[in-house]
Amino acid sequence: MHHIPTCVVSGIMDHLPRKDLKQAMMVSKTWYRAYLGCRSFWSAPSLVGTSLDVVEDVIGVMSKTVPGNWLTLESPRPGAAPRIIEVCGPRYGSLTCFSLYDHREIIEALCGHCRHLVRLGLWLRPETDISSLGHMSCLEELDIMFLGSGAVVSMHDFPSGALRYLHLMGVEQVVSWKRFESLKHLTLETTSQMIDLDNFPNLETLDVMARHLYLYGSPSPMLYDLTLDVKFVHFEDGEDRIERQFPSLRRYKARGWHCPIRLPALLESIDLNAREYYIEGVVDWSGESKSLDSVIIDRLACDTLVLPASVRRLVLSEVSGELQMMS
Repeated sequence: MHHIPTCVVSGIMDHLPRKDLKQAMMVSKTWYRAYLGCRSFWSAPSLVGTSLDVVEDVIGVMSKTVPGNWLTLESPRPGAAPRIIEVCGPRYGSLTCFSLYDHREIIEALCGHCRHLVRLGLWLRPETDISSLGHMSCLEELDIMFLGSGAVVSMHDFPSGALRYLHLMGVEQVVSWKRFESLKHLTLETTSQMIDLDNFPNLETLDVMARHLYLYGSPSPMLYDLTLDVKFVHFEDGEDRIERQFPSLRRYKARGWHCPIRLPALLESIDLNAREYYIEGVVDWSGESKSLDSVIIDRLACDTLVLPASVRRLVLSEVSGELQMMS
């Protein structure tokens, strides 16, 4: 096995039934190493439950395989992940780690050996001290980052040079905002949050899930896609005026208590679940948005709802009040 090219071994193993392949792996450690070495031909390498006693075998095999693009570490045992990242990380442009034990050591390994990493995903325990994330500023080419953690997160802990996509999942709160010139897509899942839009001058999509959300700062001329799943939304001027804050908005999806009285002029679609919110009087969307094409509304009560003639897709569910379509 050690003298046969990996691509040839991969072709042979690819034709073996799954049952025979598993049995071969259990019979011979050489077959096990061959299988591990060939996985880069079939799928992105994923190391599950790796322990220290097999790390050197894993590294020995992976160092001889064709460099891949994506490496996934799932539930590595203490001490395993930093060593694997140190040796194998530079061969991959994308790295995903779940349930980490050695967070600080992993960050140090990333910064010391994976400066050209383009995509990074870290799923951390809630009690993890994530202050060492601040060292990741050395990841000069990092374009996409996912972070899952129940901790309080400081935006100063993230590199901001090339980052275009940032997804924060389940964080307790985000504090200490800073300016991100390159960021275009921000997804945030948290409890209560204040967002200064001035820190994201080139933001194109914003997706927030929270109980309370407070938006302030200058209007966002670049943002065209907004998704809000919140109980309460507060704007700086005290009014729910998305047409002021997001003048270039094209798509708006909202799950919450509110219903916008006015729409941005360029809006093409709105998907709204108002959660039995009542608006007294007329909701007139006929005058602002001439491009409005799709309207989906659920659980809204009002006296009158007026829509423009441009609407071609209309879905209403538990909507009370008179409906008027302008000609």
